[in-house]
Amino acid sequence: MLTGLLPPMSGTAYINGYDIRTDIASVRSSLGLCQQHDVLMNQLTVGEHLYFYSRLKGLGNEEIEQDTLSLLDSAGLEEKRDAMPSSLSGGMKRKLCILISFCGFSKILILDEPTAAVDPGSRRAIWELILNKRGGRTILITTHFMDEADYLGDRIAVLADGEVQCCGSSLFLKKKLEVGYELVIEKEKGASTSKITSFIQRVIKGAFLQQDVGVDLIYVLPSHTSANFSTLFHGLENNRRGLGIVGLGATGPNLQQVFIRVGEIADERKGGTEKRDEELAMDAIEKLATFNEYLKGTRTICCYNLLQQLWSQLVKNCMYIWRNWILMALVILFPAVYMLLQMLLLQAQPGSYASPSRTFALAEYKEPITTVAYISPAATASEVAEAFMDFSREDGSAIKEIPDGTSADKFFTDKARSLTKQTGGMQ
Repeated sequence: MLTGLLPPMSGTAYINGYDIRTDIASVRSSLGLCQQHDVLMNQLTVGEHLYFYSRLKGLGNEEIEQDTLSLLDSAGLEEKRDAMPSSLSGGMKRKLCILISFCGFSKILILDEPTAAVDPGSRRAIWELILNKRGGRTILITTHFMDEADYLGDRIAVLADGEVQCCGSSLFLKKKLEVGYELVIEKEKGASTSKITSFIQRVIKGAFLQQDVGVDLIYVLPSHTSANFSTLFHGLENNRRGLGIVGLGATGPNLQQVFIRVGEIADERKGGTEKRDEELAMDAIEKLATFNEYLKGTRTICCYNLLQQLWSQLVKNCMYIWRNWILMALVILFPAVYMLLQMLLLQAQPGSYASPSRTFALAEYKEPITTVAYISPAATASEVAEAFMDFSREDGSAIKEIPDGTSADKFFTDKARSLTKQTGGMQ
């Protein structure tokens, strides 16, 4: 909602003095966004990504060059300026996405799980990058890593069921929610858990057993009883054999305990019941209808958007052709050269492809016989037959007329039989 991707159901918000409902364009001019997944273009290099997004913010070439050098230096990506995204590691890709959000001297940054799916070393490097570049900026980070929130957050808000349950500094939240210390004890097999619990509760009032898994026991000790911790630890060390304790250790309050405690409080307020499916469906329908109205209200001039998209595609294709000019030259020139060579070969040997003309003549056959059949008394048919017989006689062919009323099929059948008898063949 803060970036304008979704409309607010009710109310509004102001970012850098601009209303997200009525002036989202001004909001985006000073807003940087890093999404949960890498949003990179395979056709652009690292430096071109920063140039592209800086131009969207309205920076000039000199400002972009200075800002790009500063950003790449802070992330240790100077040598990767001309590298394509496909050649970067997962940590480098996340760094690039974060640098994109810093482009254009953005004052408000929204980072959606910036260290998702990266190794611990890259996560620590990203933390240092954010801390080094946070001066003069307001940064909103969403994360599931409690240590990340504790390390980076000046103010931490915990959400449950879509609502902010608490907000404050790490120390404030730990103190406000009375998150205690954790005492971890490894006991011997067969040791009495109740005996160890009774011993701890006699020394520390309000201590309770949080987990009992196998031989591991986890106790929560209230923070206000820290003055009695030394007495407890001495007592456990002196009674290790009697209690059946193998080892023990303690950790201070952490945000993970805060998160779990806030979830428990939210469940208690909610009464442990979930919304019905029908209510969820109605909420989804109402949100969809509101979003459609929002799209209608924020629609810009169609012609301008179309021209902008066409221009972007043209620039993108030109850059692709420039980088792969050898391949494009082969695609264009190879068919033309092939056709040209074929035409030259055809012109060089025209005779080999031309068939000579041939005159048909009956004289080429041995004792040719021309059979003529027509129905009288048609004068035209008789004239045509006479002309055809004259033409055949000139070629030396004998004329055989089929008697009027005789079937041509029967005539040829009888002729074939007679020839068979003459040659001694079988009928």
